[in-house]
Amino acid sequence: MGGGVTYDCDTTLRPAYLPNQNGIYNFAGGPAVAPTPNLYTQAFALVPGQDVIYPKAWVLSGFAQDEWRVSHNFTLNYGLRYDVELVKDIPDWPAPTDKNNVDPRIGFNWDPLGDQKWSVHGASDASRSRTRFHHRQRAVLGRNGIVTIALPPSDPAFPKFPNPLPAFPPGAVLPARNIQEIAPDWKTSSPGRRGIGVQRQLGSRTSASIDLNVNRSHKHGFLDTNYTTPVSKADINAAGGKWCGPRRRPTPPGRSRRRRTASGGSSS
Repeated sequence: MGGGVTYDCDTTLRPAYLPNQNGIYNFAGGPAVAPTPNLYTQAFALVPGQDVIYPKAWVLSGFAQDEWRVSHNFTLNYGLRYDVELVKDIPDWPAPTDKNNVDPRIGFNWDPLGDQKWSVHGASDASRSRTRFHHRQRAVLGRNGIVTIALPPSDPAFPKFPNPLPAFPPGAVLPARNIQEIAPDWKTSSPGRRGIGVQRQLGSRTSASIDLNVNRSHKHGFLDTNYTTPVSKADINAAGGKWCGPRRRPTPPGRSRRRRTASGGSSS
């Protein structure tokens, strides 16, 4: 039996979350052809401080494992593992705590001839993925996260070259963007591993083995919430991967919403 407690505190600096924070002036040509800029772009956090995120996470884990020698040539090992990750301090990204994380593990080793030269072995287990960095990266794309505006020279808010804008221009229209949100039933991914193999001792220092391993997991994807109803996997599979169902609702200007889910989905 055993367990552990891990505490993570991220102190990533600002540039990792606000690219183009100082603005970029675009010119249509060289200084002789285009001495003045024809476009200016700059990124902002809609809420001050949203570009700097210091997530904290507690990871609690425990396990119990035992081994049973069923006979002189067959051994069975089995156990349970439990992990839970508590993610905190990520604004506008209320990541739920997935507590249903009990993962069984089982394995065996069989010497079919009992001569200690053959070994048929197999195992099956699952593990939990850490999600803190995943949540951190997605939070900056939330409804109050980072936006990038593009201003032509005719815009009253166009800055004077080479200065950047000190803040998001008052009265400026929010540009169209994708807004990412987390689903309330979000679950951590649980990669599963299955394996079986055969090994033969050929000499005092030589052996040959053949193993088959299968790794499987579900992928976190996006579900387009602009659809009138979510498209089920059964409908997509029945259509051979091609869906021609209800059309998407018109997206309001400047807002396209996508929800982060526990399984793959369509995205806008």
